[in-house]
Amino acid sequence: TKNMAGTLGYIAPEFHSGGDIYTITKKSDIYSLGVIIIEMLTGKKWYPAYPDVDKVLESWMNKLGKSQRVTQLKQIRLCIELGIECTDGNQANRPDTPDIINRLGETENARIMTGVSSLTVPQVQRALEKLEDATKNLLPRRDIVHLMNDSAEKNVTHWQGAAKNLRAAQECLNDNHHIVAVESGPSISVEDCNLREAQECHNHNLHISAVESSPSMSVEDRNLQEALKLIKDDLVGVIGIWGPGGVGKTHLLNNIKNSLDGNTTFNYVVQVTISRGCSVEKIQTDIAQQLNLDEFRKDSDVQFRCRIIYDFLKKRSFLILVDDLWDQIDLQAVGIPYPLGIENQLRRKVVLTTRSRKVCGQMEVRKNIKVVCLQEDEAWQLFKEKVGHETFSYNPRIEDLGKELVKEMKGLPLALVTIGKTMYAKTDTAKWEYAIEYMKQSWYVKDDPLDMERVVFRQVKFSFDSLRNNILRKCFLTCALWPEDQKIPREMLARCWIGLGLVDEPEIKSSYITAYNLMGELSAACLLEEDHGIIMYNEYLEMHDYVKMHDVVRDMALWIACGCGKNNSKWFVRAGVGWDEKFSIPWSQVERVSLMMNMLSELPPVDSNPCHMRMLCLGNNFLSRLQYHEIRKFTSLTYLDLSFSQLHRIPEELCSLANLEHLDLSGNSDIEVVPHCFGGLIKLKFLYLEETRIQMLPKGVISKLQALLVIDIRTLRPVSEGIRMLLELGTLPNLKAVGIHVGCAVLREGADLPIRYLILEDHETRALNLSDILSHNFARRTLYELTIHMANLDQIIIRQELALPSCCFGALNQLQLSEFDNLREITWMETCPASLFPKLTCLFVEYWQELEHLSWAMYLPCLEQLNIFNCNAMQQPFVMHHGDNKFGEQDSSKTFPCLKYLRFSWCSSLVSIGDPDVTFPFLERLEFEHCAELKSLPFNMDNLPGNLQFVQIDVKSWERMKGELEEGVKSFLEPKLKLYGVL
Repeated sequence: TKNMAGTLGYIAPEFHSGGDIYTITKKSDIYSLGVIIIEMLTGKKWYPAYPDVDKVLESWMNKLGKSQRVTQLKQIRLCIELGIECTDGNQANRPDTPDIINRLGETENARIMTGVSSLTVPQVQRALEKLEDATKNLLPRRDIVHLMNDSAEKNVTHWQGAAKNLRAAQECLNDNHHIVAVESGPSISVEDCNLREAQECHNHNLHISAVESSPSMSVEDRNLQEALKLIKDDLVGVIGIWGPGGVGKTHLLNNIKNSLDGNTTFNYVVQVTISRGCSVEKIQTDIAQQLNLDEFRKDSDVQFRCRIIYDFLKKRSFLILVDDLWDQIDLQAVGIPYPLGIENQLRRKVVLTTRSRKVCGQMEVRKNIKVVCLQEDEAWQLFKEKVGHETFSYNPRIEDLGKELVKEMKGLPLALVTIGKTMYAKTDTAKWEYAIEYMKQSWYVKDDPLDMERVVFRQVKFSFDSLRNNILRKCFLTCALWPEDQKIPREMLARCWIGLGLVDEPEIKSSYITAYNLMGELSAACLLEEDHGIIMYNEYLEMHDYVKMHDVVRDMALWIACGCGKNNSKWFVRAGVGWDEKFSIPWSQVERVSLMMNMLSELPPVDSNPCHMRMLCLGNNFLSRLQYHEIRKFTSLTYLDLSFSQLHRIPEELCSLANLEHLDLSGNSDIEVVPHCFGGLIKLKFLYLEETRIQMLPKGVISKLQALLVIDIRTLRPVSEGIRMLLELGTLPNLKAVGIHVGCAVLREGADLPIRYLILEDHETRALNLSDILSHNFARRTLYELTIHMANLDQIIIRQELALPSCCFGALNQLQLSEFDNLREITWMETCPASLFPKLTCLFVEYWQELEHLSWAMYLPCLEQLNIFNCNAMQQPFVMHHGDNKFGEQDSSKTFPCLKYLRFSWCSSLVSIGDPDVTFPFLERLEFEHCAELKSLPFNMDNLPGNLQFVQIDVKSWERMKGELEEGVKSFLEPKLKLYGVL
């Protein structure tokens, strides 16, 4: 209706703000309800200025009895927050009636306003009578609101018990007229009957569906089923999942994505994490990466990116999963086509998670799911699973203490998991009693019941405090320097810990092993998550073992680093959220600053003395306009990461940082020259220059860097003056690891150096005997990564003497063979690949134009990743029987015993990947890209790779081969397919 009636001060501002005629909606009444709530709690007439919540609580504190003061203050805070939200000037931000009831009904020990209800309930009743008078001409369906309100107001304490039925009745108020059937209990009250009548009066023209959930179904499963049902609803465009941090929202979002794998409803399912303060540009970059938008440029403006994404999605069905939303974002500015829901038979859906129900309103969520803490029995089962049966069976009293501990954690899944892992194998009852007291102290009287964040931090900090030493705690805190939800390659994190001096073993190999073990300890404590998969590392998509932090655990780490709520500003972390010119850094206070992965072009002004700063992470930015004179101010800096930041040169100002110990300039491909003053960095221990165009360090510079432990100069071109540089490196007394790009002729000068990373490039050599490389000590002991580029090579020979157990690449993890124009295959001379490369994990074969097969790779015992790129002569790479070129004493029945990832790209002649006898027992991902002639896969019902999760293949190739596959094989593969291209 458009007939306005009401009292100024109580009617919503949209009716008297500009002369336009507005339609009365339920949100108009919500505004009036908010005014009444505020007036009741403040004792003052409403005016358009929100009350100070703390002052309201202070005014009530002296009026309340001591016995229940804490509970009552929490409830009053809840009500004043609701009043403020209800009086929001924007209709969309005001809560719905069911949301208000849910939040009131979910307050434990529910006497919602104990001690004040006798004062407020009559006022609520009188106020609602006024509302009825003002809205008596509304549409019939509005009567349902009055029925609900009447029944709820008669007894406020009845709200909690009736919450289930009230929520069900209120479903009819949604714009898509969706009603959920209400199950009747043993008896039905008058209020319940009224709700039934309200429901039945709409049955003739509304869609009715019952949510069927088994009593034994877990909360997690129920939430998943509800979410999937809403995604199928044509009328729902945006779905919100909200609840406190650590309650399982991200887990639910991941389950939604996994449930839709192989589903043809959507052409694309994209999942992005939006950290606090995340920019539109960062969101666009993440979406474009998942959509493989080749025309998308990092340096393009927001409007251009928006147009690219919009043009790609506008004729496709899509589901965008947005995780951890803190503030309202404009999805249309990102490039998401509107309207959402269903449009021209295209399904357009967005599912978001947030800690704030208000954000759901700002994002115009049509349906929301609140993820709540676990019930006591579910919480106990989860905790028992993490602690382990053996711990409880050791002493009967431990189980009783465990149940008491679970109660103190209030059903929060994150706390239950992390603390459960911490208590694993703890058989001393005193430790359990200490844990209980610790949890009790994590709840403070002054805590806001609507903001669980600090409570969660204090609970999960128990696991942090229980770590065995300070080194492990410092390693953990360092992980928070990376962006939220970032998958951090294990090698990258280990390099950071080593550079900070947190891990320091006599040999670099031992340092990495120690670092990986520390990651395992943090994972066992559920403070880190370990996994492996395809991730972006130094601008390359590859499979890596990685770790990541739960977003709440990361927030807790930063909270600890900044003094557990004291905001001491020692750490400033703004990583992976995109460019924003507005932020500033308290330079005079900070010790560690991370601005990595932000698309920054320059630093914010250094307007005070950064005398305490020890660590600055600026990797993966656009710092071509960096104000180099600012660098001089960082005199106390010991750790500086400028990797992949588009620097054009090494500034001489950098050489003034006399305390620098770790410097990473890798990935800046325009840098060509090292200044002579570089030798002044006499404290430098770690220097990384890989993937620059530097060809030499000036004479005498290396020998001045006497503290150097690690140097990596695997530059884009072979170093000049290689002999002189290798000899200078030999003068460094503490050197643990070297990376270098040289030709074969100078390699002998580095025979006794601890070379860990080696690129061999030679365009004159015709024949390469691997025994020549293995004659050097480093090849057998320290060589970890080897790349060979030799365009004119005709032969790689593996002679019989290499079959000796002592003659092997004992530490080699990664091998790259590339740019062989004439080489057809490797000559093995009765040598076994398994004995030559006993620990090889990754093999990359690229631009090998005459290669016919790669059968020897089948027998590598530790091979996990195999990438084959631009090998145009190869029709079938893996052949069980291939003439006289034998591989020594080899068990031919076992192939690829560890392979997880196999990828073929731009192999124009590829027809099949192997004989039917070739098996892939642990294969997880199989990808084909631009392999136009592919006709078959070597799978049958007897050799299916049971771990296979993902197969990428073009549509035409799949259409060709699927008719030849057994039905069982086809059924096995189809849910895992990702098809691209058109027929």
